[in-house]
Amino acid sequence: MFEFSIKSQNNRDTCHPNLIVLFDTALKTSPIDFSIICGYSKLNSSPSLAADIQPYPYTDEDKKDINHTKFRELSLHIKKVAKDLGIPVINGGLDRDYDWFHWELVL
Repeated sequence: MFEFSIKSQNNRDTCHPNLIVLFDTALKTSPIDFSIICGYSKLNSSPSLAADIQPYPYTDEDKKDINHTKFRELSLHIKKVAKDLGIPVINGGLDRDYDWFHWELVL
C-alpha cells in the first residue's frame, strides 16, 4: 500500500473534501503510486475544486511515452473509484485528451 508524502498531503489538504476522499480511497487500492502536485492555486477556488496528480515516480521515459501508459492506468483506476464513490470528476487526459495531470470535481 502506498502513502502520500508530506508535500502531497499538504496539497491534498487544500482540496475540496470530495477530492480528498477520492484521492485517499484511490491510493489505498492503486496499482501505481501517485503524487498530488498541485491543489489550491490562485486560479482555483478554496477549497480547490481541481488538482493535478502524477504517477510516482515519473521518469524521463514516462514523459516520452506517447501512449501515456502510467497516466492511463492510474486515471482509469481513479475514475472507477470515483464512480464507485459517486463523486463526479473529469480527468483532462481521459475526458478531454489534453492534460493527464488535471482532475476536476464536477458540482
